Amino acid sequence: MKAGRLSWFDKLIYFFNLLAVILLLCTYTAPYLNPETLWMPAILALGYPFTLALNMLFTIYWLLRKKWRQLLYMAAVLLLGLPMFTKTFAFATGQKTLVAGTPQLKVMSYNVRNFDLYNWKENVVARDKMLSLISAENPDVICFQEFYTEDAGELHNVKLLVNELGYKYYHFEKTLTLRGKDHWGEAVFSKYPLNNPDKIVFSNSTGNIVTYADVAVGEGQIIRLFNAHLQSFRLSNKDVKYVQDITGGLSQEDLKKSTIQKNLIVLLKLRDGFKKRSTQARILAEYIQKSPYPVLVCGDFNDVPSSYAYHTISKNLQDAFLQSSFGIGKTFNTFLPTLRIDYILAGEALHLSGFKIIDKDYSDHYAIVCNIGVPKNGVKP
Repeated sequence: MKAGRLSWFDKLIYFFNLLAVILLLCTYTAPYLNPETLWMPAILALGYPFTLALNMLFTIYWLLRKKWRQLLYMAAVLLLGLPMFTKTFAFATGQKTLVAGTPQLKVMSYNVRNFDLYNWKENVVARDKMLSLISAENPDVICFQEFYTEDAGELHNVKLLVNELGYKYYHFEKTLTLRGKDHWGEAVFSKYPLNNPDKIVFSNSTGNIVTYADVAVGEGQIIRLFNAHLQSFRLSNKDVKYVQDITGGLSQEDLKKSTIQKNLIVLLKLRDGFKKRSTQARILAEYIQKSPYPVLVCGDFNDVPSSYAYHTISKNLQDAFLQSSFGIGKTFNTFLPTLRIDYILAGEALHLSGFKIIDKDYSDHYAIVCNIGVPKNGVKP
């Protein structure tokens, strides 16, 4: 991009515009660059909507100034990012309807944060709100991430889901057991049989796994359901508070207090999260490719649609949000409006309809729901 005949003010705008373009171009590489090799673009991808918005403002500026050369360059830069744009922003104008006569499966994915277990005074209240939400939606299959249950007592959540909500079939993989009776892990509850249940264990994590099972919707109508919970950033409450303070505006005096150290800690945690998820995403993608049945992938990926993890897992799959929604689709209950990190993805043989995000703040994640039309042959084409 050449400055050409620009005023000094335009040259200043041009300089900042150039920086914004460089950031955006680096962001475009995030889905294709393995964070184990180069992880900085992965961090830039978290802010993609903001970087895009900044570049669009510069584009509008050059349009109003009638600087056609600069406008042409900006249009080319924006068009180059069209693949990332269409994965991040949904523009479905209406809900699709499923093919008549096709068996339907209503699926929910929900990271329930252990049913708010550690809020000791209110955990039962929060759990009951989540269960009321589930009862109202009445899904056929629920994929839980960060599931907790006890073997007896008020927090025997498996018994409650089976006996009170009618989920006869379930697959619960434990990632941690304490005192012989308290269990944490990933769970799927279903009104249909769950055959061949199994799990994918990651060597780089003890708390993050993927479970899978074959859901027998009808005679010869089978889908392989994956319930994924990929590596989180492991940011502590202090880390999150620090990031919130920065975005909200700290005083100069506060910013001088160990700012470099705090930045480094957050940055290293982000880096480690990206690296671990890249490995986990590739392993999950291999299992998806080997499935003999149409696949349905639900879960908390802990990463955005512009990420390497999402790009790796979603290859040749439909994104339910993109099929029937509008906007950016926030699923993580935080101060940032752009974090869509929970997904329902489906093989091309499946039909999707009625996707929605239920933005109730009972957990730090919102529940997501979608109707799935299952092909009669049950065999992946």
